[in-house]
Amino acid sequence: MPLQLVQLLQIVLVTGFSSHLLFNRIEPRALPILGLLFILWASIFGYVYKETRVFFYPWAAASLTISAYVLSLLTSIAAYRLSPWHPLARYPGPVIGKLTKWYMAWWIAKGSRHLKLQEWVFPYVVVFRCPNELSVDDPTAIKPIYTQMFRSLSYQGAPQDADALITTVDKNEHASRLVAWTRAFSAHNIKHFRILAKTRTDQLIEILAQKAKNGETLSFSQWISLWTIDVMGDMAFSGGFETLAAGKDTEGWMEVLHMGVLFVGVLGQVPWMKDILALAPAPGPILTFQK
Repeated sequence: MPLQLVQLLQIVLVTGFSSHLLFNRIEPRALPILGLLFILWASIFGYVYKETRVFFYPWAAASLTISAYVLSLLTSIAAYRLSPWHPLARYPGPVIGKLTKWYMAWWIAKGSRHLKLQEWVFPYVVVFRCPNELSVDDPTAIKPIYTQMFRSLSYQGAPQDADALITTVDKNEHASRLVAWTRAFSAHNIKHFRILAKTRTDQLIEILAQKAKNGETLSFSQWISLWTIDVMGDMAFSGGFETLAAGKDTEGWMEVLHMGVLFVGVLGQVPWMKDILALAPAPGPILTFQK
């Protein structure tokens, strides 16, 4: 290996460890970092190609350099998260959970995060770390958490097309929108919503009674989902879905909601992936619903 390449790799390794110090203070965005890495790769490729006039060696040199940088950065992050100097080092958690949020994202994608926490964690400990966040199994923690803290980075996992109170991560913007939300759920409006919910409940009971009379087997979970969609439609759009009357979700709104919750749950663990997925040509569930 030429001396110049060895020196370049040494510089890149030091840069990788130094980048971790910067990223630990300033959270980077995925697309700018990927763009910088591509520019660096292209620059190294062009420089080496100019010297050698062959294709393979510049490609290998550029790829090796970028790989060394990423490896040094990941090694530094892993060492820090497992070290006693991490602010959350004293809290328990699996090693892989201390290393990456993909550990929890995996269980969310399988729909069993709550079951795993109940099975593996909370019977033995009250606080669980993964890796820069804590899950707390203590009712007395609800008030201090929700009165003294604001939303975590997981709310950044909401799709870019979403623009609602529940997806707002700016505290001032949230406070401004909360005024309208609070007004919408005033005592007077709650009475109106109760009437809408009762009407749909009566409809559901009538349908279930008829099916029971006919001796039909049904999925109660599915019918509750249909009831929920119709109630939400009545409250937000003054009706229009009528899934209970149809006996099924003819337009696929339940699937849209399920996929949306799944994506938000997974991306909430790795919010930096949102910028990458936004490049996909297919519209997301939120945009589909808006259309």
